[in-house]
Amino acid sequence: MRQAVRRGVAPLNTNPKWPEGYVTALREAGAQEKMIAFLATWVRRFFARFPGRNRRDLGRMEIEMFLGEMARHNDISNWQIAQARDALELYYEQFRGIALAPRPDSNLPTPPSSVSVPPSRERDMVPAIIGQFVQKQITQPLERRQATSAPVKQYKDSPKPIPAAGKTNWGLLEARVRETLRVAHYSYRTEQTYLGWIRQFVEFHQGQKPSTMDANHVRDFLRHLAMDRQVASSTQNQALNAVVFLFKSALKKDIGDFSDFQRARRGFRLPVVASREEIKTVIERLSGRDRFMGVLLYGTGMRINELLRLRVQDVQFDQNRHQNRHRYPRRNHRLTPS
Repeated sequence: MRQAVRRGVAPLNTNPKWPEGYVTALREAGAQEKMIAFLATWVRRFFARFPGRNRRDLGRMEIEMFLGEMARHNDISNWQIAQARDALELYYEQFRGIALAPRPDSNLPTPPSSVSVPPSRERDMVPAIIGQFVQKQITQPLERRQATSAPVKQYKDSPKPIPAAGKTNWGLLEARVRETLRVAHYSYRTEQTYLGWIRQFVEFHQGQKPSTMDANHVRDFLRHLAMDRQVASSTQNQALNAVVFLFKSALKKDIGDFSDFQRARRGFRLPVVASREEIKTVIERLSGRDRFMGVLLYGTGMRINELLRLRVQDVQFDQNRHQNRHRYPRRNHRLTPS
């Protein structure tokens, strides 16, 4: 809900009721019902960033500081920052009736002189230098952001360094790998898994560009997984497949032979497999749609996501087969147990 024109400040609310009153103010401002929960969440995160502070004592400077910290997280997009800014401005100016200083990037006039500003908030009227610096952090290009795997909820007080020249541009690399995966019709789960391992691989080498790496870098990463993290053999193989896909398919680069890497120890745990009698007992306890889905899963060997995406046009009734052409063009399943 981006506002092109800044609204006037509402009368001072001496008895604010959170969150009911804020929801009412959002609806009066024209917010969509599906967006209200997200807007309220940004306000809660803002207050959590300044624990122990009186809410009415916070202002533009704290808002821009909060948005600047959001901008340093690669998981947060520019539209989310704009959404958080609007949510906070609506909270103070429309719900609480407290005037905020103009946005650092706007040429809007200052609030009308008829609106009284408490002495504790006079400092909010002069955030120009700090606000302009924070605004540059928000609007900086994606390639200057630091690649990070930290969750959105984690915020640091100290700013993170901007990657130096020659470091990996994670935004471009991720887009390239994602496009290659989708052209090859890999599943969404595989896409997420490969991107996660590739990110770990890049971060292990301090953000170095994969185009400048060779077999030794791959060997060191796989050894780190086996010796330091002591992952299972299947986990190491999964990381290996992701890194090989990165170089072979996405970057089209031959890095040489690294088959002598340190391999993780293979576990000796036997898989737990239900017998036919146990499966039959479970299916007999199901009914209706749940029974139909259970029979299809057991009889065809489909994945859960494939079953959820099953459509009538994907079923070949004459051959008693199913083929999902959208995401799994090479996977065919018989619709009767073999």
